[in-house]
Amino acid sequence: MATGIIPNPNQDQNQPPQFSIHSITHIGDINDSFVVSIMNIIGELNPLPDVIRINISSGGGSIRSGITAYNYLKQLPCLVHMHNMGEVSSAAILPFLAGRFRTADEISKFVFHPATFALNESISYPRLKELLSIFDGDLHAYARIVKQEIPVFCADHDIESLLTHDTFTVTPAYARDCGLLTPLN
Repeated sequence: MATGIIPNPNQDQNQPPQFSIHSITHIGDINDSFVVSIMNIIGELNPLPDVIRINISSGGGSIRSGITAYNYLKQLPCLVHMHNMGEVSSAAILPFLAGRFRTADEISKFVFHPATFALNESISYPRLKELLSIFDGDLHAYARIVKQEIPVFCADHDIESLLTHDTFTVTPAYARDCGLLTPLN
């Protein structure tokens, strides 16, 4: 993916561009610890940089945590640049889509697949129904984010089917074509 300079709209365009970038790298699951870590790191930046670049490689994790990370990153008052260092799959796609700029290494992938739900305890029937309702809500929110952020992808692929029945691996070349990746310039 081509790189480029992201201009600062508050900078006099007759001067050489000057902007601050802070990079964060995350390799691992998307979970509550990831969300808290990102929020703490960004919360300690004073002043907030012009660009926050998050380099990520994750096989996924919690959809709920992915939605929380997406919402947090989308509301930041600076440019968020998400970069796939190898794999962004499942719930990791959600925070990735929060980036205004989204790039990937040429040898990387994105994977959409059916969501899973782990139960490690005995539960009552009413509680099971409640959990399924919550899970359905999470899947609906996931699909809504994907439809909002990459409508070209959704024109060719049924996101609900990918979250419940099918698996689809996206290459960087296809990710560029369908809007999952964005050009920097």
